[in-house]
Amino acid sequence: MVPLALNFITTSELAIYLASIPLFVLILAKLILKEIITLKKWIGFFIGIIGLIILSEPHKFMIENFNELIASFICICISICLASGGIIIQKMPKCDPISFSASSFLIALIISLPIFFFLKPEEINFGKPLMGLLLAGILSTSLGGLARVLLIRRAGAVFTSINGYLVPLVTCSFGILFLNENLTLVMCVSFIIVILGIIISQNIDEYVIKIIRRPLP
Repeated sequence: MVPLALNFITTSELAIYLASIPLFVLILAKLILKEIITLKKWIGFFIGIIGLIILSEPHKFMIENFNELIASFICICISICLASGGIIIQKMPKCDPISFSASSFLIALIISLPIFFFLKPEEINFGKPLMGLLLAGILSTSLGGLARVLLIRRAGAVFTSINGYLVPLVTCSFGILFLNENLTLVMCVSFIIVILGIIISQNIDEYVIKIIRRPLP
């Protein structure tokens, strides 16, 4: 659904919608998993989402036609699906993470193939586009999906979703390092805000304070 939405909206607008994933995770964890969501996690979440909204430059975000409205609805569905997936992974019985990831990708492939043949482009380039597709499939989808399953099973969906705020920061950093993109003041401010939100939500601030107050041997 992400490529479909990107036909009508920008990546910055998509980022604003995907920033809502931790909110859906927190709500579902509260309702389904009966987890106790502390006030610090809520505060850290809202601080993090403010940082991502600043990074996405919301002043450029406008819905001007029906296609963009549909794309916005698709983005909300993406966020809900990803959040629900995290809850399902945490709730499901113990199983081999590699087998689970492979099975889920196989199901996704079965669903996607008919759509591909129905909407396939007239010409398919087998050069850089195919190489990019393979790298995205191996690194982002396969390895990234497996890492997500392992992290959710070990630390929980709430922990994983909030730390997902680091993804836009890493993406922007790679853009600066490898694509010669400019580091702006807005990026710096948003980076600081997002990291602050993560520190608060994961109680890293309390851990640091304990280390500082620990008496020297």
